Amino acid sequence: MTLLEVLGYLGGLLVFSTFYLKTMIRMRMVAVASNLMFVAYGWMGNLVPILVLHLLLLPLNVWRFVEIRQLIRKVRASEQTGVAAPELILPYMQQVKRNKGEQLFTKGDRADCVYYLVKGSARLLEKNIVVPQGQMIGIIGIFSSEHQRTDTAVCLSDAELGMISKDKILELFHQSPDFGAFLIRLVARRAALDNAQHRMVDELVAGITKYASGLQ
Repeated sequence: MTLLEVLGYLGGLLVFSTFYLKTMIRMRMVAVASNLMFVAYGWMGNLVPILVLHLLLLPLNVWRFVEIRQLIRKVRASEQTGVAAPELILPYMQQVKRNKGEQLFTKGDRADCVYYLVKGSARLLEKNIVVPQGQMIGIIGIFSSEHQRTDTAVCLSDAELGMISKDKILELFHQSPDFGAFLIRLVARRAALDNAQHRMVDELVAGITKYASGLQ
C-alpha cells in the first residue's frame, strides 16, 4: 500500500468518525485532522478538487473550534467573575425586534427558541414576573417534558432581543456541562420569584440529567 493510499484511507476514516462523535469539540478536532490528511492526499495525488475543498474547510473548522473553546473558557470564567453567561452566547443569536405590547410567545406554544433581552423588558403574565434587560426568557420549556411554553410573555416596551434556537441551546449544552449548570441556576433564580415554579425546576434538572447522560 502506498503512502498516498494510506492518507486517503486515514482521511476517510476520520471523516467517518465525525459522524460518530457526540461532542462538538472532539468533532471539530477530528475534522481538522481529516482536512490535513486530505490536503496532503490531494497535493500528492494531484487531485485539485479535493485539495481545494479541504483547503477551504480547514480554516473554517479551526475557526469554529477556537470559537467553541473561547465560549467554554468564558462560561467557566463566569463562575468566578460573575460575568452574565447569556452575553457570551450573543454571537450565536439572531437579532430581532418586538414592539411594546407584542407577545413573544403564548402559554402552550411549542418551545423552539430562547430569547435574550438586549434592550427593553417583558412580563410573564400568569406569574406576573417582569424580566428585565440582560436576562433570558423562555428557557424552561426547552427542557420540560412537554416542550411547551409555561407562560405568556409580553413586551413592556419596544425591545431588541437575541433569539437562539432550541437546537443551538442543546448543542451548547453538549459542548460544556458548565453551560448546563448555568441553565439550572437561571431557572432556580426565576423560581425563587414564584414558588409555583419549583415543579418546573425539577423538570429542568431531570431534563438536563437526561442530556448529561449522553456526554463523553
